[in-house]
Amino acid sequence: MRYIPAIDGLRALAIIAVLLFHAKVPWFRGGFVGVDVFFVISGYIITSLILQEHADGRFTLAGFYERRIRRIFPALLLVVLSTLVIGAFVMFPPDLAHLGSSAVATMLFMSNVYFWRRGQDYLRGDPELEPLVHTWSLAIEEQFYLLFPVMILGIIRISKRLEVVFIGVALGFFALSVYLTSTHSQAAFYFSPSRGWELLLGALVAVTALKEMVPRRITLVLQFAGLAMIVGAIVGFDTRTPFPGFAALVPCVGTALILAWCDRESPLTGVLSHPVVVWIGLISYPLYLWHWPLL
Repeated sequence: MRYIPAIDGLRALAIIAVLLFHAKVPWFRGGFVGVDVFFVISGYIITSLILQEHADGRFTLAGFYERRIRRIFPALLLVVLSTLVIGAFVMFPPDLAHLGSSAVATMLFMSNVYFWRRGQDYLRGDPELEPLVHTWSLAIEEQFYLLFPVMILGIIRISKRLEVVFIGVALGFFALSVYLTSTHSQAAFYFSPSRGWELLLGALVAVTALKEMVPRRITLVLQFAGLAMIVGAIVGFDTRTPFPGFAALVPCVGTALILAWCDRESPLTGVLSHPVVVWIGLISYPLYLWHWPLL
């Protein structure tokens, strides 16, 4: 898979939004949608890599999981251990016990379930009392990585119509997300199925051939429309916005519109490919891991 700098530039936009939201900067009250941008990007990249390696005859489940572990686990372990050490000095025993439980859940990539069962309201509660609450999104991604390659290999064996299956499953997950957002908002926020459509949207962008049929002058308009959707969600949403549900369509579809033609030269991809922006995107994972415990 050819490296596309603009994707790291899009990651930079996402991580800046999340950091400024957690820092309570006024104009970034909807910065939590940066996580949704990450979800769509992850679905796009993982699908592209799996299909490329499968086409080359190089893909193995063991190799895929081994790379995921090497990329994610060491930095995560360092942050969790550092948080536990600091917590041992500054926390009261009951809080430290909760931190220990959340650390175990984090390393098992089940922290989304843990914080849901704790009743931790990420948007409207007091998340600053949970130094590892931000790892819920990592848990969702890892649960996706665990099952998605098997799903793709199964579909390829039976049918070549990946797009049809992705659309069907994504629509089911989206319907669940809308329903849970209106009835069990915390479950909608933390559960993998209610977020799965966001990753599948990125996967759909990776496999669809329709994007190649769109004229260049129209792709420029669509890309800037995508940027406007992401920025509009960042500055227009806040913690009172019912989320994810229908509202998540705004940043997710916006991300998909940029990703679809991120390999083409345009004013927007030029900005996203600027070395400084790309560098921020390249360190977005450690920035995400460290920023919340430090704040």
